[in-house]
Amino acid sequence: MLVLEAKLRGKTEQYTLIDEAIRTALFCRNKALRYWMDNRGVDKYDLNKQMAVLAKEFEFAKQLNSQARQSSAERVWSGISRFFDNCKKKKSGKKGYPKFKKRGHSERQLKKLQRKAVKTARCVVRSNDLIAYEDLHVRNMVKNHKLAKSISDASWSMFRQWVEYFGKVFGKVTVAVPPHYTSQNCSNCGKQVLKTLSQRTHHCLHCGTVLDRDHNAALNILAIGLNRVGHTQIYACGEFDLCQVDGVRPQYNTVIRQQQETHTD
Repeated sequence: MLVLEAKLRGKTEQYTLIDEAIRTALFCRNKALRYWMDNRGVDKYDLNKQMAVLAKEFEFAKQLNSQARQSSAERVWSGISRFFDNCKKKKSGKKGYPKFKKRGHSERQLKKLQRKAVKTARCVVRSNDLIAYEDLHVRNMVKNHKLAKSISDASWSMFRQWVEYFGKVFGKVTVAVPPHYTSQNCSNCGKQVLKTLSQRTHHCLHCGTVLDRDHNAALNILAIGLNRVGHTQIYACGEFDLCQVDGVRPQYNTVIRQQQETHTD
């Protein structure tokens, strides 16, 4: 069987219809498996015929395309054939007896990914004395249909909440800085270099600095974060020894001075 995957973009009602189709296909698959378990000697063609019977018995199953229903039956038969082959070959261990599939699996996966985000946030906080990040308004950003799916998938709000939480737990500083011009300003000279979202490389025509767009923005965010903690302590959480601000690495002090000069100009 050839399976093609593609990233789809659609409206909420379209995603709802797709979700319903997936649930119906799962229902057909489990019904086909149950039919095989309850009827000795059932073959592939019997399972395909059973899909037509389901369409008559259940109205929602009829809404699913006939080819999609047959595809569900074929996947069941593929698992059954694999089980018989493993038995004939006397494969050691489990033979892969077909099991019913439960809805709520891509949910268990989501919880797993969320736990991974928590671990990442904890690692970031424990590995650094200061964590600076953009004070992004996610609710406004998701209104941009080109970014909404990626932003939601990344769980930005959740990650930030855990970073701030672990900052308090481990006594580290977390500071949110305004996101304005962090991507447009040059982290080396402070001059503005306009870019579109598709431009992923920062190339400053004023000082010749060439950096990845995100790297350049990260340096700007760090500089502003250090500047705020060292002078105004705005938006800062956690504990920080202000006497050590001037003792940070030289390149960071350089960025701070450049940032201050830019604001002064």
